[in-house]
Amino acid sequence: MLHVIAVSFLIGILLILNTNLAHAGKANVSDDDLNDQKLLQAEKISGKIRIDGILNENFWKQAKFSSEFQQQEPGDGDPPSEKTEIAALYNDDYLYFAVKCFDSEPEKIIRTELRRDAFMDKNDYFEILLDTYHDKRSGFYFLFNPYGNKRDAKLDDEGRNYNPEWDGIWECKAKIIDQGWFAEIAIPWKTLRFVEGEEIYFGANFGRMIRRKNEKLDWNHIPRNVGTWSIFKLTYAGHLGPFHNLKQGGNLEFQPFVVGGLQNDLQTDFDFLRNLDMGLDAKMNITSNLVADLTFNTDFAQVEADQERVNLTRFSLYFPEKRDFFLEGAEIFNTSGGSFRGHRGMGGTPQIFYSRRIGISNGQQIPLWGGAKVTGKIGKYTIGVLDMQTREKKYTFYDEQTTVPSTNFGVFRLKRDLFTRSSVGILFTSKIEENNSRSNQAFAIDSRMGFSPTMSLTTLVASSNTSDESDKKNKMANASFNWRTDIYGAGLSFLDIQENFNPEMGFVRRKDVRKTSANIFYSPRSERFKAVRKFSYSISGSYLTDQQNYLLERSVSASYRIFFENSARLMMRLAREYEYLPYDWEVRENIEVKEGIYQGYSFWAAFRSNEARPLNLALTSAVSHYYGGTRYSMSSGINWTGFSRFTLNSDLNFNQVELPDASFHTFTVSNRLIYAFSTEAYIKAYIQYNSDRLRFDDRVKWNVNILFRYIFRPGSDFYIVYNQEQLVGNNNDELTNRTLMAKVVYFWRK
Repeated sequence: MLHVIAVSFLIGILLILNTNLAHAGKANVSDDDLNDQKLLQAEKISGKIRIDGILNENFWKQAKFSSEFQQQEPGDGDPPSEKTEIAALYNDDYLYFAVKCFDSEPEKIIRTELRRDAFMDKNDYFEILLDTYHDKRSGFYFLFNPYGNKRDAKLDDEGRNYNPEWDGIWECKAKIIDQGWFAEIAIPWKTLRFVEGEEIYFGANFGRMIRRKNEKLDWNHIPRNVGTWSIFKLTYAGHLGPFHNLKQGGNLEFQPFVVGGLQNDLQTDFDFLRNLDMGLDAKMNITSNLVADLTFNTDFAQVEADQERVNLTRFSLYFPEKRDFFLEGAEIFNTSGGSFRGHRGMGGTPQIFYSRRIGISNGQQIPLWGGAKVTGKIGKYTIGVLDMQTREKKYTFYDEQTTVPSTNFGVFRLKRDLFTRSSVGILFTSKIEENNSRSNQAFAIDSRMGFSPTMSLTTLVASSNTSDESDKKNKMANASFNWRTDIYGAGLSFLDIQENFNPEMGFVRRKDVRKTSANIFYSPRSERFKAVRKFSYSISGSYLTDQQNYLLERSVSASYRIFFENSARLMMRLAREYEYLPYDWEVRENIEVKEGIYQGYSFWAAFRSNEARPLNLALTSAVSHYYGGTRYSMSSGINWTGFSRFTLNSDLNFNQVELPDASFHTFTVSNRLIYAFSTEAYIKAYIQYNSDRLRFDDRVKWNVNILFRYIFRPGSDFYIVYNQEQLVGNNNDELTNRTLMAKVVYFWRK
């Protein structure tokens, strides 16, 4: 059990380790390394730069701009169609960048997103990747568009562990002018993590997307053959520096918050309850590369509701984490090991730590007393410690009174870098219910061997122990080999999960199984068709048995894809599938599928249109066998940016299930409407409709989530949130939740 006392003890050990290993983590770069890759020289200045995107300061006139960008797409290493320049300066407080994205047709520059952290892959954009430890593994990622809108992330293992929910404090302003679009960026040293030294260098790379041409540029060229998300391949990064006598600074950060509003739901007997509460999030830099996060009376009022999804399988759906405290540093707690995405019910590698197990039960928010987290890197060691305490909560679930006891959750993670791109690590989780001393622990060892930028082997072995359950047959193992280039790729994966493996702080889709998966693909570039960039052909197969090697599922599929020059895609897949259903299963109320063997074909086709257009579509259609019957599926995704500052995202999903003795259909719609007043303020309405009547007593479900956010200074936010959930129909309308809340968060750093 990792109580606060234990966390404090571990922090003390880490401080001792930091003293002993500080020299090992020093970011020295040899002359040979500097000569092997490009160097962007960063000059030190005595003054401060005003961030406005105009680049009229004398400092920039004296800076050394680099214009050595090359194409990665469509031509590997070809000269760019438009010129790009970048320069770097720094002082004791900030790292500055100036970016010049020249464009011969500035009126065609695409910029649609003004909302902080929005996906900007449909925009022109520029990206900065900083390997601050110069370990060629981990880094900070910054992306912005011609509006100056920002998105950022932290990554580890060259992007295999990627956390886009990290929100750093930094400034960016951009302007469109006659020559193209220019930008200024200021990143406080307090935002980054690095090893202090008299003279250090960062690893760095930069990229640009010219959206209307679907042209991708990079600064220190990364061969297209290394595969997707290649900018994260830090072994190909150049150098940024030298930086002299850098100091981290900013040892303390505080984010107090006040939240208040009205609540009307089942938990208040449908009487309006006035709520007023406050809490505190704090951050302390133990060293320049080790940080402690503290939270008290944690609140997540501004978190968006989960998307409505229809489950037509026998197994649980996976929902992503959206809460800030758990998202920051999440990449550290991820374990290696992976398998190919399986078909219906086959699942993937278990997640030993799944943070949604803390503070959420059956979709209900469980109040948190608070907790502590320590994350960082010491030499070749990456370290993460988490301890959280929840309060007791009683609620009604399916007309039954449920009590969740006050519970302590603890996690410890330690990973060591090996060679150039390999690592080995351990993960330990502990859950203890305080009223009955019931406990559950899990222990895992994972490794990743990177043989080259395109070839790797990952392994994961784990066991669990529960105080009131058997400690036999409680283990799992996974091994996955992957080789992936731009043209060729193959993979082989094996997964074994015993019947009593039960990490209660993790996510396990299915137990008592053994699964083998294989995949091979070929993606040649098109030379004959000018509108086509490349084709892709793939074959994959999966074989799933129980622990007695009795066949449960089998699948063989062939896929064909066309990638067009304008970013549109056409995809098709044909599969032959086999499934043994070991028991009678009620798909929906009074609709039962009998035990037995079911097999047949499935066909899937999808099209995604040109992402540079104001209106772009993603259409999917499928026909598949379904337990002796047929399932017809259709879905569409619509993204419209026809009006300035306004964005509409709409997802529609329809299923028609025809069984020998019954039939039913489901229909879900999710609409997200966003209006951005500026890069600091926006309003978002998320409206969802679910017509899965057999789940809701012949009723439909409506969810409404409206959020207004104003960033009145970096790190400080004002929110207004309205939530409503309602079941409608069958002469039995029911309001299950209605909440109106306001929240103020203030950021202070010393």
